[in-house]
Amino acid sequence: MLNEANSGQSENQEPLAEVERRAEERYRCCRCPAIRVLAKPSFQPYHGYVYDVAMGSMGFIFDRPFDVGTVLAIQLQTRHAGFSGILSGQVDHCTLREDGKWHVGCTLSRHLTEDEFFSLL
Repeated sequence: MLNEANSGQSENQEPLAEVERRAEERYRCCRCPAIRVLAKPSFQPYHGYVYDVAMGSMGFIFDRPFDVGTVLAIQLQTRHAGFSGILSGQVDHCTLREDGKWHVGCTLSRHLTEDEFFSLL
């Protein structure tokens, strides 16, 4: 049921240096839960979805890029009734995808709780 994000080499891809630096396992989110973020310093809201997750980091998909180092307030909305939360994180990378959307990797200011982690998968 859990799909581990590509952590190795596919037939047509070079190994990713980013994967080699990761200390935690990263898991692809099957549901792609919606999120809303507020980016400092403007605090303008942006909507996207969670692409993959580890206990201390997340990958998001957005229609726009964010500068590396941007601090984000991340509002989670989960499938559990009444369960939502706000985390903060810092953008580590921002990569344009083939579909024109942006993959944004973010280190969280704290580790996710087990409930938060599993609710995102």
